[in-house]
Amino acid sequence: MACCKKRKRQRFIRQAKGFIKSLFLNIKSGFKHVSNKDFKERVAVCKACPFLNYKENRCEDCGCYINIKARLKVEDCPQGYWRKLDVHKD
Repeated sequence: MACCKKRKRQRFIRQAKGFIKSLFLNIKSGFKHVSNKDFKERVAVCKACPFLNYKENRCEDCGCYINIKARLKVEDCPQGYWRKLDVHKD
């Protein structure tokens, strides 16, 4: 049991660090969004990923809600399935 609690705590800390980094990058970029096409492609990839928590529509690796993360240009998949986009291009 102590092992499970330790893993949960480590995952929470990793997710909290990721959230802070994400918040900083999105504030810096002005919360720029991807196109609807890119958004749909990203979500489709997430839907096929083993890390997706279908009940919460959330990534179990990074802890983000995919409908939010997939829409933001500065975000990327922690598993490398999709990359961040250039915020200077529209």
